[in-house]
Amino acid sequence: MQLSTLALPVLALAAPVLGARSPGCGKAPTIRSGEYSANVNGKNRQYIVRLPDNYNSNQAYRLVFTFHALGGDHRQIANGGSGTLAFYGLHPLMTGNNSAIFVSPNGINNG
Repeated sequence: MQLSTLALPVLALAAPVLGARSPGCGKAPTIRSGEYSANVNGKNRQYIVRLPDNYNSNQAYRLVFTFHALGGDHRQIANGGSGTLAFYGLHPLMTGNNSAIFVSPNGINNG
């Protein structure tokens, strides 16, 4: 059996999940664009969230995580720098129609 033949049923099953709204849709937002920190397993972790312009809690959005390379950090990815486009160049492509929320976490010791 060819790979393309196997992929079609899998994609058909995934389609409803990809289009599903999360439990947060329609609720008042508890987060805004900015830099945040959280304690995870005793370690302080940072991440940057970028909401679409004119964010509307009644609209479903894609959620895109952008991870940095070894030695980089979350700010480099979110803001661009060291030869990297902000959000790897995806931000202007995906937010032209305001369709994505971006999250850029920082690895422990920039790893």
